[in-house]
Amino acid sequence: MQKNVWNSGEVRYADSLKYEDFFTEWEDGRFTQGSRPVSVTKGPTWRCANLLTRNEGAHMYVAQVDLEPGGGHDYHAHVCIEFAYILAGEAQFVYRSKDDKDVCMNLKTGDVAYFPAGTPHSAWNVSGEPCKLLIIKEQPPYSFEELPIPEHLKGMKLFDLQGKEQGNTARPPHRKSLKSLEGRRKR
Repeated sequence: MQKNVWNSGEVRYADSLKYEDFFTEWEDGRFTQGSRPVSVTKGPTWRCANLLTRNEGAHMYVAQVDLEPGGGHDYHAHVCIEFAYILAGEAQFVYRSKDDKDVCMNLKTGDVAYFPAGTPHSAWNVSGEPCKLLIIKEQPPYSFEELPIPEHLKGMKLFDLQGKEQGNTARPPHRKSLKSLEGRRKR
């Protein structure tokens, strides 16, 4: 194996380093056009256009997620870190803290959410306008990416948090939007 700054155990300074000290293999870049995503998945109130995935040989996952008003995703967790950048609109993010409390914040265009690996989190469009998110995740070295979440969080809907008495800070304002969407689905 070729020695580099990651495996040599030596401390060296910038003036003595070369490109080869950091990279032992040159890789090609990747391009994906937003109008031609690699794949698209859809739910009743959301759409996910996968722009960069492991299948294309990338080490990062990049997707644009579109949330209709009232649309979103209940608690879920990943084996990797995740960033969500709000491209347009407003979304309410909730994550479960280390001390088992729900931490909630409404984010608007230009804001960012960061979730460490294993952190249960949820996102909902709380406005009357469409919301667009750019999701960026590091790719784990294996194909299983979603984590099972703790039993007490399974099936917990974001709007269920409103009545809980555990110091939860989540107070989702979109309950009416979700009910109107459920009514539309039944037709």
